[in-house]
Amino acid sequence: MKNASSVLQKYEFLLPLGLFLLFLAFTLPGISWGAPSAWHPDEIVVRSINALTSGYQFSETNFDYPDLPQYKMFYLGKIVFALGYSVREMLIASRVLSAVLAGLTVVLTYVIARRIGGSIAVAGLSGLLLICVSEMSHNGRFAHNDTYLVFFTTLSVLCLLNYYTYDPQRKGDPSGSSGASTFNGRVAPATHQNKFWLYASFLTVGMAASSKYIGGSLVLAPLTVYLLEQRRHFRKNWLSIGETLFISAALAFLGFALGTPKALTWMAFYFKRLFSTLQWQVNYGSQPDSVRGILGQYGVMANGLGLALVLLFGVGAAWAVWQVSRRQGSREPQAKSFGVLLLAILALDLPMMVSYNYQLRYFLTLMPFLSVLAAFFVADLHARAKATGKSVYPLAVNLTVAGIVLYSLARLLSLMLLVMND
Repeated sequence: MKNASSVLQKYEFLLPLGLFLLFLAFTLPGISWGAPSAWHPDEIVVRSINALTSGYQFSETNFDYPDLPQYKMFYLGKIVFALGYSVREMLIASRVLSAVLAGLTVVLTYVIARRIGGSIAVAGLSGLLLICVSEMSHNGRFAHNDTYLVFFTTLSVLCLLNYYTYDPQRKGDPSGSSGASTFNGRVAPATHQNKFWLYASFLTVGMAASSKYIGGSLVLAPLTVYLLEQRRHFRKNWLSIGETLFISAALAFLGFALGTPKALTWMAFYFKRLFSTLQWQVNYGSQPDSVRGILGQYGVMANGLGLALVLLFGVGAAWAVWQVSRRQGSREPQAKSFGVLLLAILALDLPMMVSYNYQLRYFLTLMPFLSVLAAFFVADLHARAKATGKSVYPLAVNLTVAGIVLYSLARLLSLMLLVMND
């Protein structure tokens, strides 16, 4: 058993790779569904196709979406056309790119679980639970912006965790170290090394917002983490804190402008139209019987993901809240990390809470973090069951989780068969 564990640790990279390939195995079959006809979920790539074939200016005509995914598909289409292929192949290539980004999000979820102290088994379960979210595979089949959004928001939170749990005595960070931001129970001072991760978090938040506007709400997470960390130093280090906030804001805007260059090169034109679009989107879908997402979102998730998986995610989140509250003030690294994940969930959910329009795919940004918290909850529950000394209890935990996973994977399989045979 010990040898098997050491082999698993030595070749650990095979596990996230296997999760990535498993996700693609469920998502890529049937990805040419309907091509070259484009359906509503492919509306983003339609604009890129029109830009290539008829000179359509998507960055000057329609402001419903920011431009990062459209530019990615535009330049991907240029490569496809240069190789002598047609619109059909461009559409399929853009869908494949969406599937790859969603698959990489599974890998990032695995890395987050390991980063905050989870075992290989916990990290593997985190990635598997995210694969079980059928909407990930469903949206990975279309050339839309949701997979771009979930990839960049997950990457941003990983960068934030690297900042918040930084330890220069541990190996693996860009400067030759990584780990927890605590030394003998005390919070490590901010340095240029861990500020790199803070700035990376703000930059990738900008790129998330450049994928879909609601991604910008995640800026509250790194901002809140930094301000809470510096709350005792405002008077003494106000100039340094102000400098960090200014650079962070500039990098967030730069991240947005990298994908939506008109925001930088033609500000007056772009933002005048953007504000009008955002005002319209706030009340989009409002009907006399509509309810705000703060009340209606739970039914949407339960219907779309399956009640069992949603309950597991909900219980995992509640367990994480309990862990953070009972360890408040202890500065225990894992509880702090759970707090960061809960903060990210809250920040990303804010736009849906106040909106009347909350489709299931809008909640994809929450799923990586809910998967991680659920996996840690299952591990804790299994350990408590094992501690009773009665083998039936840990067996019941294993069978329950296995049942949820198998049911969710069966949903994925049915979706795959549907698009393959439609």
